[in-house]
Amino acid sequence: MTMTRNRTSIAICALLFAAAIAGCTGAAGPTSPATLAPAVTLDTRSSTVVAPTAQPVVIATEPGFEPRISDPRARSTPCPAPLPDLTPPRGGWIAFLTPEDHLVLVSPDGTRQVSLADQGRVTCFSWSPDGRWLAFSTPTRLLLASIERSQLVVVSEGQRAGQCAVTWSQDSSHLAYLYDLTTIQKSYGAELRLYDLASGQTTTIGTYPRPGETGEIAALCSQPFPSTMLPVVEKVRGSLHIWDPATGKTIVSLNSDGRVVEPLRSVGACTHLWLPGGKGLIFPRQETGKRPVRLSGVLGGTFYPVSLSLWMAGDDGPFTLLQAQEGQSYWPVRWLPDGRLEVLMTQWDKDTYDGPAEPEHVEYRHYRVNEQGELCEASDGDLPWWAGGGLQKRLSQAGLQPPQGRLGQWEAGADGEKVVFAWARSGDGQEQGAVYLWRGEGEPVRLAMGHDPRWQPVQSRP
Repeated sequence: MTMTRNRTSIAICALLFAAAIAGCTGAAGPTSPATLAPAVTLDTRSSTVVAPTAQPVVIATEPGFEPRISDPRARSTPCPAPLPDLTPPRGGWIAFLTPEDHLVLVSPDGTRQVSLADQGRVTCFSWSPDGRWLAFSTPTRLLLASIERSQLVVVSEGQRAGQCAVTWSQDSSHLAYLYDLTTIQKSYGAELRLYDLASGQTTTIGTYPRPGETGEIAALCSQPFPSTMLPVVEKVRGSLHIWDPATGKTIVSLNSDGRVVEPLRSVGACTHLWLPGGKGLIFPRQETGKRPVRLSGVLGGTFYPVSLSLWMAGDDGPFTLLQAQEGQSYWPVRWLPDGRLEVLMTQWDKDTYDGPAEPEHVEYRHYRVNEQGELCEASDGDLPWWAGGGLQKRLSQAGLQPPQGRLGQWEAGADGEKVVFAWARSGDGQEQGAVYLWRGEGEPVRLAMGHDPRWQPVQSRP
């Protein structure tokens, strides 16, 4: 009978919450920000607010963390402001951040520009693989913008500015993110959560301790993940854990024979690459048993050789694809449109350098991966003009090179010909950046002042 009363109470609370949202007058109650409320969508065409049916959220996690049900009465999510028309232009949107960190969408020809500055400062953003959604974090909220409907969905509130990692499933059905609880609960530092776009439900998969207790920092990669395998990096220990989102269990930890590491000056949280179809994961692994390279000075450090490893789905552990020698490192860069894998090889000639330095040898190599997960060398011929370091070379030939500035985030468009990139220049003690579009010839076209441009993926059609 107790169970029946609890279910009835939850159903009544769900109806009360939906009624409060429909009136758009509910104020946030004095409850813990860690408690989730259902997402709210504003339909700008009909000026009505649509709230999905509030349902209990089942928590799946590792042993030691007690499951709980989110209370739909916890908060009335404020009605989001209407969005401008987000109908994609020809070639798709290019999203970027202004110098003030406001989110803006611009057309490739520069004739259309839509600002989402009303949503405040944005800490990070990510396109869904099908191009229909744009997820972005502010210092206090995680939001979704529907490109097709020009609507806004509130995924969570209470998000801290320092924790903004979000990533999509490859089928665009789920959004994974880390919710920072450092200032909310003393027992946990962050929760790994999964938002279901179809149901509007959020599931907490697991938790990570506070950085002050363990020194560990969890991070998500921006690369979309297979729906059955979600990777999370522990950046201090160098562990790469593959989670099963359905059960909240860890499938495998990929640090048994060396730290999983990032390259110097890496933009993303990590550099792993999924094999087509999610059959396996290629990642860089630090060889701590080999002699390191040491750079002195403020920008210096100790750097060990890095090998390239592969974990095949279903295996107990990884195996080595490319074994690094002394002073050598291999980094997985990207999959090219024709299926070739691009790998960056760096080689240091000395063990110690006085001050910051660059490797003496930098080389791009290309491979194909067979069904057994073996690397086969592929020809470097017929590369896109921007691959194999081509973008950097042509920018240098065009006069865009230090001390004039540095290359930031860049991406190739769906046509494989145009590239959008950020170029930063320093002056008067401040760094000014701009977003450019280029075909590799002539002068790059400046679209706007800003940084971190991301091209909208090609939308899949029914």
